[in-house]
Amino acid sequence: MTIAARASGVLLCAFAACGGSELPEASGSAGDRGDGGAPDAGRPQIVVTVAPAVASVAAGARQQFTATVTGTTDIGVRWSIEEGAGGGTVDDSGLYRAPFNAGTYHVLATSHADPAKSAAATLTVTALPERLSMAAFDSSLVVGELSLDVMGAGSWGKGNPPGISSRIGRISLHGSEGTVEIDGRSLPSIVFERQSPVKGSATNLYEVISVAPDRLYLMWIDCRTTTSEIQLWIESTAGEGLVQENGSGSCHDTPAPSNPRLRAPAISMDWPQPVRGFSVSGPGLDLPNGARGTVLYEGETQVVFPFNWVNCFYCGSPGWFELHSLLWNPSTSAVALGIFYLVVGGDHVGGDHVILAYTLSMPVLTRGPVVSYRAMWSLDLPSRPEGSFSQEDFFTSHR
Repeated sequence: MTIAARASGVLLCAFAACGGSELPEASGSAGDRGDGGAPDAGRPQIVVTVAPAVASVAAGARQQFTATVTGTTDIGVRWSIEEGAGGGTVDDSGLYRAPFNAGTYHVLATSHADPAKSAAATLTVTALPERLSMAAFDSSLVVGELSLDVMGAGSWGKGNPPGISSRIGRISLHGSEGTVEIDGRSLPSIVFERQSPVKGSATNLYEVISVAPDRLYLMWIDCRTTTSEIQLWIESTAGEGLVQENGSGSCHDTPAPSNPRLRAPAISMDWPQPVRGFSVSGPGLDLPNGARGTVLYEGETQVVFPFNWVNCFYCGSPGWFELHSLLWNPSTSAVALGIFYLVVGGDHVGGDHVILAYTLSMPVLTRGPVVSYRAMWSLDLPSRPEGSFSQEDFFTSHR
């Protein structure tokens, strides 16, 4: 039986269940939660309606509701969730954010003029998919500032255990697109960012994304035009941590527009396991320690899976920590990779400034804006967590 609206213990139900000759119309009076008494003669009756009366949203997604009030000049309402905090949140404009828990919840609009008059909308919140899936796609990205050519290969690096061969094989990129061999697989890849050097380095870092059927890889290439040496760093959403490798070859950055094309295979992968050690909370940003979180980015609430972190305390002044993250938009199913920069404050173990940058969204390839958040963050790290990359490693690798 589908509940369209409710009134003081009276349920409007589907035609087949009620046996009526006509389907009841879900009007504003049906959503009235007043005392149900007879109207006073000659006195306008306040009626509240909510639209849509029924909606279905994904966990963490948003839904806009509107309220209409008749019978009074005060048309304001107060929004609330019948189930309380566990049923999500709704702001003063009627914008609802679903919780991560699947279930049925109710958004209420209560009249300012008469708090006994209200209406409700029924929401079905669906859980996150068990796995992240994306169909194969063929998309191009407009990169206005660079066109990178790289020919080379990786070799054993300090991030590899003794006796373990290189993870990175042949690198073949022309005009910022091509392939990179990772863990024995030749994967479609594009260059999508040129990052400024950190302290102690005179070269730029070029950020590359490579797509495999079961994970997404990020790689950074430190090209040195005066030698055949290439510095490489690689990580993936599967959580192996950031690994440094040396490499050899040649690279050339042409400061001109490029339009790299990514022909990606179909993807079916586990959701990244969120790393532990950081808590972030503020308007538009909530990253609990060791759990998935949310961020308001480009007008959408997106689910965040921080899968790796980097200690860059000595990389600048002030220093920072990085949370390398996967973002998933429940409303569009778009996936993005990006980096949260947790800027170190005066106490050196936290701060109130976080920056989200270097995002790339897919399957329609787009680079997102750099966004700052006034969010409090704190540090609660074990001595040296597995998969981490210390400032000594990072700083030394850039000297």
